[in-house]
Amino acid sequence: EQEKEGLMPEMEFVPPARVIQRSKFKSGGQMILALYSAPTKPGWVRHIGCNIIVKGEDGKVPEGLAFFSIPMPMWLTHITASLFLHMDMVFLHHQEKILAKKGYLNQKGAKGDYFKHVHMPTKQDTGVSMFRRWLQYSCDGGVPWAPGAQEMPPREHDKDKLFDVYHTHTENCHVCKTALKNFKRARFVLFAAAFGVAAFFKGLTALFGGGLLALGGLLIGKIINMFYHYPFEHAYND
Repeated sequence: EQEKEGLMPEMEFVPPARVIQRSKFKSGGQMILALYSAPTKPGWVRHIGCNIIVKGEDGKVPEGLAFFSIPMPMWLTHITASLFLHMDMVFLHHQEKILAKKGYLNQKGAKGDYFKHVHMPTKQDTGVSMFRRWLQYSCDGGVPWAPGAQEMPPREHDKDKLFDVYHTHTENCHVCKTALKNFKRARFVLFAAAFGVAAFFKGLTALFGGGLLALGGLLIGKIINMFYHYPFEHAYND
């Protein structure tokens, strides 16, 4: 179906930590998603991604990709990454801990067989299967952790910690820390202005003016929350 629409997807794994997904169009345009995932300690990984849009031979962005080519502030690109990352993150988190409990450890020298614990019958599972085989046979079982590395942490059920954005990104990102500080200032100004309008004006001016300013402050509060955590549940993803 994708080929009929002119879309020819490809996926390339470059050991040890790079995955490149290319979606090629008959017009010559491409969408390239380059992902780098570097394990830092058991149960944790540093993820870096880059999305590249290549225009077609006609100089136009391929149909359906216009949204991805819209210029956005860097902070917005960063916090909206959670919309994508948090979709599968919970499954991966718990799966890793469940497999470790069953004897499959993703570390150098581990002898557990991944395929004894999972069932992946579909064509879409091929990439995962090949990666796990590479880990087992070409990487001596998994990640060569440094001596003294901590053990695999237990499963996390606290959603505030599981979907934490502040400690996993914001506090270490200059762009996002600056944006967060500016949004907090803007929220304070809007709430202060709303209070001032309500206090010094009467009638519709106080009602609508103060209400709109307060609403603006509440909306900014929603954005501020995304710098701290972004929960995601498939049950409500309709």
